[in-house]
Amino acid sequence: MSEMRYIFFGSGDFAAGLLEALAETRILPELVVSTPDKPSGRGLKIVPGPVPRACKRLGLPVLQPEKVNSPDFVVSLPVPDFILVSDFGRILKQGLLELPKIAPLNLHPSLLPAWRGAAPLERSLMAGGPYGLTVFVMDQGTDTGPIVLQEEIILKPWPTKEDLVAVCLTRAPGLIGKALDGLLDGSLKPVPQEGEATYALKIEKSELWPDWDRPAEVVARHINALSPRPGARVMFRGKLLKLLHALPEPGIRGEPGQVIVDGGVAVACSGGGARITRLQPEGRNPMASEEFARGFRK
Repeated sequence: MSEMRYIFFGSGDFAAGLLEALAETRILPELVVSTPDKPSGRGLKIVPGPVPRACKRLGLPVLQPEKVNSPDFVVSLPVPDFILVSDFGRILKQGLLELPKIAPLNLHPSLLPAWRGAAPLERSLMAGGPYGLTVFVMDQGTDTGPIVLQEEIILKPWPTKEDLVAVCLTRAPGLIGKALDGLLDGSLKPVPQEGEATYALKIEKSELWPDWDRPAEVVARHINALSPRPGARVMFRGKLLKLLHALPEPGIRGEPGQVIVDGGVAVACSGGGARITRLQPEGRNPMASEEFARGFRK
C-alpha cells in the first residue's frame, strides 16, 4: 500500500464493518466522518451509532457534523489524497467532492450500474444476483460516477444478507487497496458505467411482511434479503415470528400466508411454500425451526 491519506465517510452497520475490515489490513483513514448520534430505545437515550462505536474501538478520530456540506465544516477538514464513502446516508455536494487531491471514491456493494441507491444488498438478493463490489469516482449523481474497479461475488444458494455482507467485508479491503494504489501510480483509469441501470429503493416497513401470494422462490429470496435485520415477519397465533432463512419447497400446500408446523416450520405461498430453516419467536432468541416445532403445542 503506497503512502497516502484518506478520509472515510460512513454511518451504518456496513460502514462500521468495513472500517473494522480496513483496520485488519492496515488501510486506515486519518479521519472518519459520520452522522450525529440519535436517540434510541424506549427512553430515547442518545447513543453513538455503529461507526462512532467502531472508531472508539479502533482509536480513530471521528467528526459528526450536523451539516456535512456546510462550507465551515468542509474548510475545517484536512486535504487528503482521497475521500472514501460507504453506507453514509448523506449526499455529498460539490465542496466535499472537490476536497481530495486525487478523487472522491465510493465503495458500493453491487456491480454498478446494477442497484444504484439505498439498498443494493437487499435488492440484489431479492433479484437472485448478480452480486459484487464497485469502487467508483463520485459525481453529483446517485452512484453514477466512473468505475475504478469491480469484483463479482459468487455465493452459495439461497444466501442471506448476513452471508453477502460477510463476503463483501472480506473482499472490500483488497479491492479498495488496489484502487487507491492504481489511482496513485496512474495504472488505473476510471471508465464510464455501461449498461442498463437498476435502482435499489429504500426498504419500506410494509416490505417486512412478505406477499405470500407470490411464488415460493420469490418469497424465499425476499425473506433472506432482510435477514437478520430488519427481518421478514409473519403472525402466528397472535405472536410475531421473525423469519431468518427460507428455502422454496414445491410440495407445501395451504392458503397463502398459512403457517404450517410439521416437524419444522413452513409458510404457504402461491404454488408451494417457503420452508423456514431459522426464525426468532417474539421475545426469544433466534433458533432452528425444528427447535420451535418441538416446543409447539397444537
